[in-house]
Order: sequence, then C-alpha cells, then structure tokens
Amino acid sequence: MTTKEDLINRVKKEEVKHVHLLFTDIYGQVKGLTVPASKLEETIDKGAGVDGSSLGLAPVEASDLRVVPDIETLKITSREGIKTATFLCNLCDSKLKRHSGDPRFILENVMKEAKSLGYDVFTKPELEFYLFKLSENGLPTSELFDIGRYTDTFPLDKGEFLRRKVVDTLWSLGIDYEVTHHENACGQHEIELYYVNALTSADWVVLTKRVLKSVAMEYGAYVSFMPKPFKEYAGSGLHVHQYMKNENGNVFYDKESKWELSKVALHYIGGLIAHAKEMCAVMAPTVNSYKRLVPGYEAPVYICWANENRSSMIRVPGGRGESTRVELRCPDPSGNIYLQMAVMIAAGLDGVKNKIEPPEPLERNMYDLSDAEIRKMKVACLPTNLFDALDEMEKSKLLKEVLSDFLFKRFIELKRAEALEYARYVTNWERERYLQI
Repeated sequence: MTTKEDLINRVKKEEVKHVHLLFTDIYGQVKGLTVPASKLEETIDKGAGVDGSSLGLAPVEASDLRVVPDIETLKITSREGIKTATFLCNLCDSKLKRHSGDPRFILENVMKEAKSLGYDVFTKPELEFYLFKLSENGLPTSELFDIGRYTDTFPLDKGEFLRRKVVDTLWSLGIDYEVTHHENACGQHEIELYYVNALTSADWVVLTKRVLKSVAMEYGAYVSFMPKPFKEYAGSGLHVHQYMKNENGNVFYDKESKWELSKVALHYIGGLIAHAKEMCAVMAPTVNSYKRLVPGYEAPVYICWANENRSSMIRVPGGRGESTRVELRCPDPSGNIYLQMAVMIAAGLDGVKNKIEPPEPLERNMYDLSDAEIRKMKVACLPTNLFDALDEMEKSKLLKEVLSDFLFKRFIELKRAEALEYARYVTNWERERYLQI
C-alpha cells in the first residue's frame, strides 16, 4: 500500500510540476482541478474546494465539497517536458467525511457489500465510440473520420494509428487493454479494457475517456460517446463483462451444473433480469439512448439471457473455468460509469442474496421474432424512452438504497427535465412529415 510520504517523495524525485485532480459530475462527465505540486501534501490532507451543486451532487445550501486524491491512483505523465501527477479523487464534505452523493463512493459501498458476502467483483468494459472530423477552427463536425467497417484496417480504418496512440498512452498509465478495433459502422471504434476489480475498472473508463478525447484532437478528430449519432448506423454501447471471485477462484463456474454455471451465477443473472427496467435510466441515461435500444442493431431490447446470443440483454460468452463471466449489454457510454457499475452489481448481488432464479435462456435471434411471438413467450422489454425508464427507477427500492437519497432524487429531477426539454423540441422530421396536414 502506498504511503503519503512515499508518494510525495516520488513526485519530488520526478520533478512533477502540476497535480491534476479528476472526478465526475452526476452525469459522468470527467471534471478536474489543477494545483501546484508544492501543494500536494496539503491537498492530500485537506482536499481542494469545489461547488458540489454545480456538479449535481449536492444541494445549493450544502454545496461546499472537498476533492481529495486517492493516493493509490497516482499516474505521472509528461507533456512537452512538463510532468503532471494525476489522481482519481474522492468527494468529501467540509470535515473530510466521504460525501454520500459521490458516485465513486457509491460504487465503493457496493463493492464492500460484495466483500461482506465473500466476493470480489471483477469487470471488463467494452467502450464503443465514434470519431468525427474537426473543422478548421478545431470544432467538432458531423463528418465521420473514416469509412471503415468491422475490424477493417488502414487505409479504410483511418483511426487505427490513433487507437494505437491511445492504448500506448493507457499502457504508460498502467491501464491494461484486451483488444481494440474498428466497429461495425463507419467512424465507429472500440477499446476493450482488461479485467480488474470494479472500482479500478470504473477509474480506468474515466481515464480512457479523457485519453481518447486528448489523443483524438492531435489527429484532427473528435471522440463522441453519444449512443446513437445516426439512425442508419449501429449505436455505441458500453458492454460490461463481470464475474465474482472468492478464495477458491471464479464463483460463476461450476463444471457439474447445467451450462457449467453455478447457482451464484444464475442468481446473479436473475437479479439483473429482475431489476432490468428500474436500472435502465442509469444504464441508458439520455433521450438519445433509446434511439439505440431498438431492434436490428445488436442492441438489447428484450429482457432475457442466453449463451453467446448477442440479441439478448445478458449473454454468457463462450469459455468456462476462470473465464466464466456474464455480459450486460444495455449500458451505453453516455452514463456515469461509477453509478452504472454500482447499480448493475447491486442488482446481481440482490439476486444472489435472495436466490432469484432466472428464466430459461433464449437461444434464438430475438430480432427474427414477431411482436406476437415475443408476447407469447412472455418476454418483457426494456423501457422505450427516458420518461418510462425514470418512472421505473422512481419505484425502485433497490436504487433508493444504492444511491444516496439526494442523488436518487436529483438524478430523476435532472433527467426528467432533460426528457421534457426533448419532448418540446420540434424536429425537421416532424416538419417534413406533418407540415402539410
């Protein structure tokens, strides 16, 4: 474990000039403060002040929060010969007590619950995104960066060398990745990070988003985590592979059981299915998210599970033993990764604690079935819009317990306002279709 003294000595030895403090707002946007390296010890002891109400994480009348670096997350980078120490941070109140509305703290609490049950949770996110060209003024355009398709290479995939620079940077930050490649749509790309404990995994997503944005600009590109930029192209998801371990190894694997899945794994799946509707607003938190959650583009719509089947909300990828895992496919990259992971893990743990049995797996392409066949099979669907998703969330006892009281209410309030603003907006499609009525 890193001590404060060791950390300060390292920063001095490496002649670090600046300290960058990273955290997220309620939406998951990466935020940051910069302090001089000479103030590092003071910042570790007392934190740096920030307005929590502007982040959506605290009420106006109690908005003074302190940003305190987690010293275990230190990353040192150099740009133009100037070194910067970067930390993922915790949000605390004025007395340096952890703030209940801090998304990172919420995930930590869920991880502690898993630990109390004897489990460590490991996750692997698959981060999909689009690359757009920048204008001469350095502003994002709607012109795609390349014309590549699934696993294409240069020259069709103009983002190949950009992604290599990204993963090289991630390597230098101690962030391991499994694979990176061009995705299905023109301009769409993917980076799969490696398995680590869920808190570190969420930290890695925050840092990866930041690195992607920075490196892309060097190549005249802009990274967008918008779930569905174009109606005719596939949307961008944030599929999260997850499993749990104890002292004996992966607890999702049982060689003697059906599908070689343990009772723990099946109950975990049962929890994800039972809470799918109520956690959807956190997994898919924008009005645009529900343009992605439609049949036909490998995005999950139906609340079911299967082995390997990409048309289901949950799939168990091929491979067993220590590689046994569950993949949740409904999250997208527009969300707050700490809240997304907290909610999905809490749902899985609830299934384990209450022994929630999942339905039988549906090993069929769900998109080939008619609505009548789906209804006959009694397969439920995810909410089709943000309004409905928020209604489901508001009824959720589990999410009220996982999220702080303020954050739970504030998230719903802000997202309802967003959905209402969209509902009032009149699009060109509506004018083209209805103007001559």
